[in-house]
Amino acid sequence: MQKMIEFRHVRKAYGEKVILEDFNLCVEKGEFVTIIGSSGCGKTTVLKMINGLLEPDGGEILIEGENIREKDQTMLRRNIGYAIQGSVLFPHMTVEQNIAYVPNLLNSRDKKKTREAVSRWMGIVGLRVQWGVSRTCLNKAALLRENDTLKAQRAFAKGLIQENQTGLLMEARFFYAEREWTGKR
Repeated sequence: MQKMIEFRHVRKAYGEKVILEDFNLCVEKGEFVTIIGSSGCGKTTVLKMINGLLEPDGGEILIEGENIREKDQTMLRRNIGYAIQGSVLFPHMTVEQNIAYVPNLLNSRDKKKTREAVSRWMGIVGLRVQWGVSRTCLNKAALLRENDTLKAQRAFAKGLIQENQTGLLMEARFFYAEREWTGKR
């Protein structure tokens, strides 16, 4: 298998507080990884280091075998979908418009490609119109109420749907949670 993301002996501290010490991780092409841990354990730090928002204090991070310090940071970030907790969503837009925001920027001349991407990604992240409301409600923001789960799914889809991107976007996906989900509420 091809290594997509690799952390080698990474160290990161904020002042005196060491967040990661000798952290090693290898994510292979097509692998699905979940990062679970308590608040402050380094989940967000790991994600921010993958897309170059933070630099490690020691060790190295490789994306497709290349050290991220040697990569063009703008191109690195364009090729990684990243939806943060509490992601900014546009409340005046419909679900589809929010998800289509990035593809519209990337595919401004190809509306059909954007519509196909939105439909595909909504299915992948499990966005469905609930409670028997017809799909047309997705085009009317006032008719669609969302719970926190739906908002999180929408933000995640928005982060992933950069259709022009290859490599990490389609090959390795990172998820993290504050606590383990048991399926019970």
